[in-house]
Amino acid sequence: MDNKPKLSIMVAVYGAEKYLAEALDSILASTYKDFELILVDDGSPDNCGKICDEYANNHERVRTIHKKNGGLASARNAGLDIARGDFVGFVDNDDRVMPEMFERMINALENENADIVCCGMRLLRDDGVVTPFKAWPKNEEIYIGTDCLQLLLDAKNGCGDFYMNKVYRRELFDGIRLPEGKVFEDIFSMHLVFERSKKTIFLPEGLYEYRLLTNSLSHSTVWKPSALDFSASCRGQYIFIKEKYPKFTPLAVQKYVSSIILNAKTLALSEIPEQKELLSQYAKDLNALGDDLSLCSEDLQVKSRVLMKSTKRWVRRCRTVKFYEDQHNHPKLQAILKPIIRPW
Repeated sequence: MDNKPKLSIMVAVYGAEKYLAEALDSILASTYKDFELILVDDGSPDNCGKICDEYANNHERVRTIHKKNGGLASARNAGLDIARGDFVGFVDNDDRVMPEMFERMINALENENADIVCCGMRLLRDDGVVTPFKAWPKNEEIYIGTDCLQLLLDAKNGCGDFYMNKVYRRELFDGIRLPEGKVFEDIFSMHLVFERSKKTIFLPEGLYEYRLLTNSLSHSTVWKPSALDFSASCRGQYIFIKEKYPKFTPLAVQKYVSSIILNAKTLALSEIPEQKELLSQYAKDLNALGDDLSLCSEDLQVKSRVLMKSTKRWVRRCRTVKFYEDQHNHPKLQAILKPIIRPW
């Protein structure tokens, strides 16, 4: 492929032998044709490297690079280093895109002279059922200047801290490296990219299909040490916003506290030796927020107060609520328990 493409699409590849061909075929079926597809084999131990080479040999738009395993951020950085397009996009190696996705997004970027465009997503289950990811805004929305950060931070907008349901002008990444060795590298760095955008567009259509894998970190109910990166990334984002864009502090602190509460719930249901130490640290982190905690929703404030007051009570409460929720197949028992299981 000698001519410089307008769009570079990057796929970091690792351990996705079961789904990789489906993901790549969906990209190659795009109605938009002026793109290159960069496959970064991140030292995958299965047949992914071979599959990547086969696609590169059979499709002139496809380029493959093989590298030592360094994680998702490292693979995406490697893709950005060789991307030739004026625009860049990312697709996860087990997801799918709709045929019109990139055409819709590039047209929106060029028609509005925007820097970033993001679209709605749909959930793709292993049984093939596709469902809406969440209730997206119904209409196309345009954000100007610093309000682009609002689109990123506000969960109601549906944009999300995901690199993969968006297309960006390539220069937004100049001087920015995704943090290697971290999980949730998107949350660690996405706000730095959005800060540079002068205009961002949100398209409500569910054009990106995100495969929901029950063993993935972002959907696991089992404690994993890498979950600490989730709250750490949200904390970094909160500090950045509070210092540089204080009008968005309520959105950033809501997100940060939500990450703490989610991790603290998972910890409460675990039996790891570090449970008490980690919960105590989360309680201290919440206390350190001071008056900013009052900017959160009432639900988060109530749960935060329980954790700050007593980690033992927090564990008992989480386990009691979990027991109640697990009785969904026993409505009579749930009816008996409901008056006893008081709201938070």
